[in-house]
Amino acid sequence: GKDLAAYIAAGILSDHESVSLAEARDKLRQGMFIMIREGSSEKNLDALLPLVTDKTCKRCFFVVDDRSCADLLRDGDIDAVVRKAIRRGLDPVQAIQMATINTAEYFRLDRLGAIAPGYFANLIVLNDLPNLQINMVFYRGRLVAREGKPLFPLYRSSGKGVTDTVNIKPFTIEALRLIATGETKPVIEVVPGQIITRKKLQQAKVIDGAVVPDTGRDILKLVVVERHKATGNIGLGLVSGFGLKKG
Repeated sequence: GKDLAAYIAAGILSDHESVSLAEARDKLRQGMFIMIREGSSEKNLDALLPLVTDKTCKRCFFVVDDRSCADLLRDGDIDAVVRKAIRRGLDPVQAIQMATINTAEYFRLDRLGAIAPGYFANLIVLNDLPNLQINMVFYRGRLVAREGKPLFPLYRSSGKGVTDTVNIKPFTIEALRLIATGETKPVIEVVPGQIITRKKLQQAKVIDGAVVPDTGRDILKLVVVERHKATGNIGLGLVSGFGLKKG
């Protein structure tokens, strides 16, 4: 509609937030590039894959947004999305194009994404195309991995850059009290397999003037503490859909 047209007119060229085929089709029709997202908690591939045809393939590519370390280790990254797309019936060549040349051309990485003169020789050699079983990896023309094993020295990271990063202003337990201001409270409803949430109003469980978790109805307390600059900002709310009973 007009809101999307205004959004695109502001200079937005692509989108990775589509969760329905109709939404993605509307954005594609109005000139956007569509990033089909399949991450650890954002699973949109099955819904959006019918968008990809011989005519639309060049304007579509894959993203993962967020992928957990466990998923990366077990399944891979973008390669895992390519495998799943092939299993769902997408032509293997189109699936690989959406993970290579389409992405490179969109981000104007002029020397990446294809096997051609003038391109960097960043290549993978496959044993099996449908399953995307990788046998060899080349980087800038040099063989760097074979059969899942690196052919270069591995160095242990000191980890200094990713430790001692939590910077919180001291607070009291009172700052975590969610004061009851009415019979109902807005609750964030988690949508399984999606990054989007829904808003609903629920009767709150109140003890001593404060809203408390109600595990019997799957309504949990949510606390967000600013941890970067020690501002002391704390957000309080309610969430449902996790199914947690303790912790």
